[in-house]
Amino acid sequence: MKLALFGHKARRGERGDGLITYSRELLRGLKARGLDVVFFYHGEKTREDEDGLAISIGSFNLFNKDVISTPYVRSLITDALAAQKVDVAHASLSFSLLSGLDFSLPDLCHELGIPIAATLHFPYDRRLTFWGSASRSLYRLYASPLSKYDAVVIFSEEQKALLSDYGVPPERLRVVPNGV
Repeated sequence: MKLALFGHKARRGERGDGLITYSRELLRGLKARGLDVVFFYHGEKTREDEDGLAISIGSFNLFNKDVISTPYVRSLITDALAAQKVDVAHASLSFSLLSGLDFSLPDLCHELGIPIAATLHFPYDRRLTFWGSASRSLYRLYASPLSKYDAVVIFSEEQKALLSDYGVPPERLRVVPNGV
């Protein structure tokens, strides 16, 4: 089986953050289990990517993060998915909110007959505070695009209830509690 993983990678000299660590460890674990993984990430191509299974999709830097994809990214992804004969895809969200890739990846994959799952890494705050309202607004913004993914991993039953209320089919939501 060949998996496409849309994740995060540290830049040279950067130690990384939780999403970068998540992507690195998920990639390591999948490869250890014998899966072929095509890893898509923002940023510069590095020497260790020369095997052709790590694909830099290029990006513009904003607030010291590589999150805005270059204009040709959709055709690059489509061509790579087809050439690599990918069986299934997974996106670590937010992968590319500002470029709209988080919203269009399901359509790109489904056009090629590839099922796609996502893990939603957004913070959730139920309190009636500014941050609580902001987190719920982000979930509302993502609800419609999330309903296009074949499965969405979230971390709590409360998130599942919220996303279901916002229109994501509950049968697509999978609760895997955060290990920390």
